[in-house]
Parts: sequence; C-alpha cells; structure tokens
Amino acid sequence: MNKKVLFIGHSYHKKTASSKFIEQMLQEKYEVECVYDESWLHSEKGFDSSSFNLDDYYAIIIWQIADLLPSDFIAELSKRNTIFFPMENYWDDWNKWKKYKKFKIISFSKFNYSKLKQWGFDVQYFQYFPKPKETPFDLKKNRYTVFFWQRVNALTWKEIKRLINYKDIEKVILHKSVDPGHQFLMPSAADIKKYNIEITEWFNDKAELEDKIAQVDIYIAPRITEGIGLSFLEAMAMGKAVVAVNMPTMNEYIEHRKNGYLFDIHHIHQINFSDIESIRKNCIKSVERGFERWNAQKQEIYNIVERHYSPNRKLLFKQIIQDACRKAVLKAKRILKEATPFLIIMLRQRYLRTNMRNKGHRLDERIL
Repeated sequence: MNKKVLFIGHSYHKKTASSKFIEQMLQEKYEVECVYDESWLHSEKGFDSSSFNLDDYYAIIIWQIADLLPSDFIAELSKRNTIFFPMENYWDDWNKWKKYKKFKIISFSKFNYSKLKQWGFDVQYFQYFPKPKETPFDLKKNRYTVFFWQRVNALTWKEIKRLINYKDIEKVILHKSVDPGHQFLMPSAADIKKYNIEITEWFNDKAELEDKIAQVDIYIAPRITEGIGLSFLEAMAMGKAVVAVNMPTMNEYIEHRKNGYLFDIHHIHQINFSDIESIRKNCIKSVERGFERWNAQKQEIYNIVERHYSPNRKLLFKQIIQDACRKAVLKAKRILKEATPFLIIMLRQRYLRTNMRNKGHRLDERIL
C-alpha cells in the first residue's frame, strides 16, 4: 500500500484548479487525502484540525495556506514530516517566516528561495512550467485582443488602460472573478465602447476559460507578485504575449522584450507591441525548454518528501539569536520610553530637594 499523505490546500483552488498539477503528481506515488480550508467563505469559522489524526499520515503537505492555519496547529506540524509550498512573498520579514523554520520548504520562487536559504531554512527551489500547448496566431495582425483577469485591488482596469493604446486594441476581454476579499472595478461605459470590452464571469469548467484565453494575443498577469503564478504560466504555455509587473515570480520567467513584457507598477507607460510576433515565438520556446527541465527535476520533490529535515543549523541559529537580540533591544527601548517621564519627574524632585538643602546650608552659615 502507498504511504498516506495529507494535502492541505485552499478551497478557492478547487475553483481555479491551480493546485491540481501538484495533487496529481503526489497521487502518482502516494495515497493522498485532500483537505481544503474554507475560512475565506466563513470568516467566523477557522480551520478545523480536529477532523483528522496526524498520526495516520507519513507526510503533510501545506499548499500556500499556512498563514490561515491556527498557530497551535502549525506548532504541531513542526514536529512532523511537513512540506510547505509557500505562495506568498513576505519580503524580508523574518517574523512572517520564522514559524515555518522546522518545515521542509519547496519554493517555486527564486526570490523566496534565496532569502530562506540565507536564513538557513531547509528549502529547495524548482521552476515549474506547464506543458506547452501553443495556439496558432495571425502573423499579419496590427490590432490585438487582450485578456485581463482582475484578481486584486492593486491591479485593475484603471492601471491596465494606461498600459495599452486603444488604437492597437481590437478587443479586451475583462474577466470578473476577484480573489477573496477584493473588489472588481467596472470600466466606464465610455471605456467599454472605446476598447470594445467584453466582460466575462466565472466559468463552470476551466476549459471554457482556456478557450477564451486561446482567442487572445496579449495576456496581462493579474497580480503584483506571485509565489508561482500559474495563470500567467498557462498563458505563456499557449504562446501568448504576457504583460506583467516587474516583480517575482513574473520577472523570474519573463525577460522584458525577449519573451514577454514587464512594467513598473509605480511608473506605468504604454507598451509598444510592434515586436509581438518575435515575443510570442520566444515565449513558447522558453516554455518548451522550461517544461523539459521541470520534467527532469520533479522527481526530486519525492526525495524531499522522503528525506529527513535538514536545515543549515548554524545559519538558522544565527538568525534566531539575531532575532532574540532585536527583540531585547526593542523591549529595552520600549521600557526606557515608558519610564522616561517618571525618571524626569524623579530627577526634577531630587534637584529641587538638593537645591532646598543647599539654600538651607547657606542660610545657616550667614546666621553663624
């Protein structure tokens, strides 16, 4: 019988199918039981860790949602064979990452990998690529169809229309299906007419979404940062010209004006798509090469599941000590700040008492 593995994911990914590839891969070797957190649907209902016995599983896989899990459950998982696939960039925030220091971490972001490796975490980097499925495109086009799926408040139609010249655009497909906790920005009636905007809602079958993306020339990546970015990778696998913010992981896959387009979210300028034909050809080639590398390397993921936890203990201990020192300094500063008013009052009272005594001594001397 295969070893039993518990896969803990986000129920939203059942809708997007963004965790399907790793679930299927694990199922090739293990008996996988999937549990999905639904706290985003019921804010008053947290993750129920009492519904299963961790002793029943050889390994526990956390797919992205560790931040949503109760701290006592994270502490319990730290004692077991737990593998964490982070999907967030916490930048250089040790306080965000430190609770995962006893997990084996598989990162699809080189940015995250480099940071965690420097801290001594047991972390391995892989660059995932989906299977190429290039869609034919018209080489003689001078006006293009754009697909944008708004998922977050930080990247909306307001920003997108600054990237594109309406004279270059034949049609815009605007997909209305935001991530939990975000709000969709509806274009104005004037923009809908000017850019020939078609608004789509969530499809019952992911194949319908893929068919819609297959019709376009340009795909605009939907988030500011990604831990992997499956949506834009699937667009690249179709040979689309992907436009993305110049941040991880998009800039780990896309080289500006080579196999896609990158832009600065804080300084948005219109993109010239005159080289789109070569961009699309280079894009599909980069995915083909990447998919070969992924197929050659993915066996190593099984090895990580099977092997023992192996951090760089020297670096990890150094980071823990530095963190303890930072906390001690901050605590001392806070105590000093809180105590300062009382110290000033005490010193002033002492000064006044000393001054009064001195005056008394001088008066006695004059009398004598």
